[in-house]
Amino acid sequence: MDSLDASFTVEIHGAPIAKVGDDAEDRSQAETGSEAAVFTLSGGRLRSGDWILGRSTTENRSFLPKPVFWFKASGGSEGTVRPVTAHRDGDAYQLKFDSE
Repeated sequence: MDSLDASFTVEIHGAPIAKVGDDAEDRSQAETGSEAAVFTLSGGRLRSGDWILGRSTTENRSFLPKPVFWFKASGGSEGTVRPVTAHRDGDAYQLKFDSE
């Protein structure tokens, strides 16, 4: 599903994705930290305030892991971010960052 009704946090190995700083670039790599970002998922866009979290539509073609970035929503980045979907896994949801 590409939308969820409630807001949520995202954790990686028990650590939350941290809020993006006010002084961040228009495209900044996501990190874990103590101050969790609160997200909504609507129309395939994972949003937290004025930011979108996702993979870039232009990535290297290697088999190495791909970074996840914060993109400034008001910066016209809608077309440069791959869609995100959620899949229910028991009582939790798993997020999938589009790879195509």
